[in-house]
Amino acid sequence: MPAKKRFILLAAAATLLLAVAGVLAVGIGLLTGHDTGPAGAVGLTVYNFDQTDSSHAGYRRTVMTSGGSPVYVNDYEESALQPANPDPTQVIARKGNFGTSNVCALPGQPATAYVAADDGSEMPAYVVYRHISHPPFDWRTATFREMTLYAPREKNNGLKTADPALLAEVVALLRDAPPASVDLPAVSTTDAASISSIKMASDQLPGILFCPILRTSPDGALYIAESLMWDLKSSKPQFHARWIPASPKLTQWLQSR
Repeated sequence: MPAKKRFILLAAAATLLLAVAGVLAVGIGLLTGHDTGPAGAVGLTVYNFDQTDSSHAGYRRTVMTSGGSPVYVNDYEESALQPANPDPTQVIARKGNFGTSNVCALPGQPATAYVAADDGSEMPAYVVYRHISHPPFDWRTATFREMTLYAPREKNNGLKTADPALLAEVVALLRDAPPASVDLPAVSTTDAASISSIKMASDQLPGILFCPILRTSPDGALYIAESLMWDLKSSKPQFHARWIPASPKLTQWLQSR
């Protein structure tokens, strides 16, 4: 066999062996509970996860488990919570039943309280998970120091206030006010990703924001709700909420520039 042809065949064989070795390494990593993907991820715990209907109608309960035992949960109590940093970087574990994604620490939160896990499919989308032994955050009794309007389609997106009276009024509305009698249109899964909200910060919950959502009715009236719920009566995936009319003071702030 000519030397050149023999060299090409040997190079091809070496490339094939490397590829097979890589596949085996990834397979062994997943089978033994360790992920060999991203740099620095070797040796990290890999949590499995399971999702079921929540005991709260309209919500889903996702549990991250280790060795068959629940460790972290995202349920109704975490549905209105978001990481203050939407793209955390301190990876402390991995999550996945087949492929895996990052589980990250949250600034100011020990891993025995809250973490953020990437629940996105094609793009990262970090969601707050609570340790199963940690009590849920009670926004109804919390004190908030600041809130920011998140309304990417509006000119006043990023509007901020630290007015304690207005902050307390938002909490009181969500906690005590009756829902609207009007039937607002359902929220599609596409619109849900960019729905307007108020991101509220509390020193009682460092690294995490409480984010009630906003909606404008066809006649221009403003409404607020704690969080979105799956519309169980619909044949297609969509959301609804317990919409509450915004107070005059909240409306005035939301419409200010």
